[in-house]
Amino acid sequence: MITIRVFIFLLLNVQFILSEDSIQSIFKRQSGNALQITELDHWTLPPKYVKNGDDNKVRRFRLESPQMTIEMISLDLIITSINIPNQKNEMSDVVLGFDDINGYLRDSSFSGAFVSLSPKEMQHEKKTPRNWNPTLKENSIVFSLLKDKTVLLNAEFYLSETEEELTVDIKGIVSKPTFMNIGLKTYFNLAGYETGPSGIEGHVVQINANEISEKSGGEFRYVDLEENDLDLRIPQTLDEIIFKESLKSGRYFIVDRSISEFHRFVGRVSHTDSKRYLEVYSNQPAVYFDLSKESKSNGKNETKLEKNSGFEMKMVTLLDNDQISNINPGDLYTHTIKYKFGVDEF
Repeated sequence: MITIRVFIFLLLNVQFILSEDSIQSIFKRQSGNALQITELDHWTLPPKYVKNGDDNKVRRFRLESPQMTIEMISLDLIITSINIPNQKNEMSDVVLGFDDINGYLRDSSFSGAFVSLSPKEMQHEKKTPRNWNPTLKENSIVFSLLKDKTVLLNAEFYLSETEEELTVDIKGIVSKPTFMNIGLKTYFNLAGYETGPSGIEGHVVQINANEISEKSGGEFRYVDLEENDLDLRIPQTLDEIIFKESLKSGRYFIVDRSISEFHRFVGRVSHTDSKRYLEVYSNQPAVYFDLSKESKSNGKNETKLEKNSGFEMKMVTLLDNDQISNINPGDLYTHTIKYKFGVDEF
């Protein structure tokens, strides 16, 4: 009886015992937060892609906030969809992709994580599909991979509760000195994946870089962007860029020759009609910008994935700087990316 009386007294007088911040914290924990993570039905890897003892299940997840919804799979950390609103608050999926696992396997260069342990691997973008191991946390998903018994990687994906933001934090350690690059490749079309090249033409792109890659006679180098027709510090429309001879294949743009402790502004792409925009922030020194090639497979809902249906902004390391691109035992590799979406008000 005494215990019950004490409990009732505390309940009636809690505002005098706890601070306002404490009460809000308790309420938030009890009511839950605005983020939701749902595991969807898994996809199954064909036997030829499964090594002895490996899991053949490709796990699928949906991450939701009040502002946006993304879906992704454990195979190569592929982001399969991102749904965001336009100026009329109409939702559209702005990521190119496929309806099932077979599409991604037939066109493995189309999207996902490229883990490169040599400059040659980084430039050729060839990969064996790898199924990462997911761990669900309260507000995020962490995917883990052990590559070649040399590199252990953890990639954490989480959404902002208040903004249309997806953040990816990748950390890694090595057992011997290793060149390291992890590129997370996603093709976007802010008009909606189904609009193809006609939708891409309404995009404006800006990249905060002062050097660009050039390849001549098999030799690779970076050159100053001053007076270069691909100086995207001055925004240009993608329909202008598409017809430039200098962008027949993707190019590396150097943002800064250092690894930053903070997210640097990398670039911005906006779409004139829908008013959607994407801003990219990262600690990485360079970004690879390119337009999509034609895929042999049809995409979502049998949409044809024609040439120039989407664009990519993939954060990368420097090919000409061993101090930045090489990781030693005892070092912690860090690679962070923030994708910030929104709607322009003008």
